[in-house]
Amino acid sequence: MSKKILSSAIAMFFITSMAISLFALPNFATAATTAAKTYPFVEAIPNPVGVGQRTLINFGLLNYLQEDGDGWNMTLTITDPSGHETTIERMTWSTGTVGYSFVPETNGTYILKCNFKESWYNWSIMGWFGPQASNDFMAASETEPYELIVTNEPAPSYPGHALPSEYWSRPIDPQLREWWSVSGSWVSTPDNLFAPYNDAPESAHILWSRAIGDTMGGLIGGDSEVGYQNGDAYEGKWAGSIIISGILYYNKYTTSFYSTAPKQEVVAVDLHTGEQLWSKVLDTNGRIAFGQILRWDCLNNRGGFSYLWVSSGSNLYAFEALTGDWLFNFTNVPGQSAYGGATNYYVQTVKF
Repeated sequence: MSKKILSSAIAMFFITSMAISLFALPNFATAATTAAKTYPFVEAIPNPVGVGQRTLINFGLLNYLQEDGDGWNMTLTITDPSGHETTIERMTWSTGTVGYSFVPETNGTYILKCNFKESWYNWSIMGWFGPQASNDFMAASETEPYELIVTNEPAPSYPGHALPSEYWSRPIDPQLREWWSVSGSWVSTPDNLFAPYNDAPESAHILWSRAIGDTMGGLIGGDSEVGYQNGDAYEGKWAGSIIISGILYYNKYTTSFYSTAPKQEVVAVDLHTGEQLWSKVLDTNGRIAFGQILRWDCLNNRGGFSYLWVSSGSNLYAFEALTGDWLFNFTNVPGQSAYGGATNYYVQTVKF
């Protein structure tokens, strides 16, 4: 190989090495130092607000965190109309937000600012596809000045909704929160047949009527002044009947050995109108044992779930109250009992 060719080869290798350095090294350096953009915010509710009235200052980052218990360290600065500054340090919830209750003492314009200092965020979670972890560098940021207007006149208050004064129907708009006191359910037979959280009519009247069960009803007539057997004694035709959110559920046939019905139907009726919503044989061919309204409060959910429960031997079966569809079951339960919840006596849970 000639010296010219050899020197060209060496030069090409050197240039190639430089290219690798130029294009590879900066990528690794960038991965280690590039900061993730953060999005701070601050707001006050209500705004405007009166002197001596309470307002909620909500602030933090729109960037969420990965685990419950994690939070961003935030700084809230409140500057009053005279220029005096108050600094509040708070850690947010894992949603990235936190609240601060503030009562202004003088009228005028207050300036609110939210600040976040750059920091590292180390996290590890068990994701859908296995463990995940990262070490993220979060950039510093601050909000634009936010004006809180404080007046001598008190800000209008927004009282809750009044209870209904005329005929109403379900479902109830969840925004009518005050109506909880007149919209209770009856998910098991209460003590002394007293069901609180209901507003009963002040005078006796009939909304609707229908035959219940598998026998005739009413007066026999002809040469008899006696009525048909109503099943209240011994047979227990009304046993297990429950009410969930304005829907009446009852077992159509008796528990007695006199019954010849091969299948046990459960009937759902609109309590206000008497309309039969459905009548079906549940998957287990069982009778309603009790109902349940499960209230579930957690980080990802706040709401209720309604169930019809059927007990058969050592097994428990749960059905969707709206449709009667089977949802899940517990088999070979060593022991079971139903008891009232802490917030509402007729919200039931199952204990094993």
